[in-house]
Amino acid sequence: MPEKRYRFVPPGGGPNYDWTRDHTFVKVAASDTGGAYALMEDNLKREFALGLHLHRQHAETFYILDGVVKFHIDGDWIAAEPGACVHIPPGVPHALALPTGGIARCLMIFQVWWGSQVMTRQNNP
Repeated sequence: MPEKRYRFVPPGGGPNYDWTRDHTFVKVAASDTGGAYALMEDNLKREFALGLHLHRQHAETFYILDGVVKFHIDGDWIAAEPGACVHIPPGVPHALALPTGGIARCLMIFQVWWGSQVMTRQNNP
């Protein structure tokens, strides 16, 4: 049977990482895009918070599916609701949090960097 030239991932599918504060599913791995980008679904739990940090080598883009995600970007606070898209270029400080008691779900698209390739390979030898 010939190898498929596309990737189909059903709901709840894809390599996943169930961490304390979020549960992430890899929908399109770096290996699927020739290293151009990765696409992940991130389910943010009530405990989710990510302190102020920046990425020197890659951009991140978030598309909010459910809930509200609060972004602190370059000194500004933004409340992103379903349908909102937030793009953070390399070198821009940012943090994420949820409203008290909230949960959220978003798609994350990011340019590939060494860590994402390692994480994807752990479940796809």
